[in-house]
Amino acid sequence: RKALVARKVPLFRNLSDGQVDSLVKKLALQEYTRDTDIFHQGDIGSTFFVIAEGELHVIVDRRLVRTLSKGATFGERALLLDEARSATVRVSSTTAQLWCMDRVSFEEVITPPMRQELVKRVQLQDTSISLRSLRHVRLIGAG
Repeated sequence: RKALVARKVPLFRNLSDGQVDSLVKKLALQEYTRDTDIFHQGDIGSTFFVIAEGELHVIVDRRLVRTLSKGATFGERALLLDEARSATVRVSSTTAQLWCMDRVSFEEVITPPMRQELVKRVQLQDTSISLRSLRHVRLIGAG
């Protein structure tokens, strides 16, 4: 079952069978119930998560910013950048099953291309960009 879940996660799709085997051996399944906080904004990060079942809310400064569901990954930012958790993650479905991997296992399994992809995703999720950060280059259409 772990291998099937791993194959459906975009981040892990290009791994070889051997890499998937190594990855799934390091995943531990944990179940959580509605309104359980997986971690809090500001916590020290030590775990990477893959959602096997359920739905979770991502909350920044007490504001809901996104909803994650089956196949989504989270928790990598704190591990990659060695920083505190940037959000609180809370179970919003009745239950949620999460595959969990500790920092040491994460660093053993994540290949350089995967690390690059994760860092790119983290940078795209940077919420410090505002409309004032943008500048007009040219008009490409109107309608």
